[in-house]
Amino acid sequence: MLIKVKAKPKAKEEYVKRLGEDFYEVAVKEAPEKGRANARIVELLSVYFGVEKDRKIKAIPSVRRRKPILTSNLL
Repeated sequence: MLIKVKAKPKAKEEYVKRLGEDFYEVAVKEAPEKGRANARIVELLSVYFGVEKDRKIKAIPSVRRRKPILTSNLL
């Protein structure tokens, strides 16, 4: 399954918000440097869905704020 994530790096507080059936907004405190923000997005989504991050959620590398995230039947 592929979900779309609107990334908000360098946010004051971290959160995951569902905006649509397969569309989420994720705010992280990390800066978008060296994949740190993407890694934190994966961590927050893992907690949100209640799964292990390394086994179920993978970020597809992207420089855009709207990122595709590959999941394994989480919803």
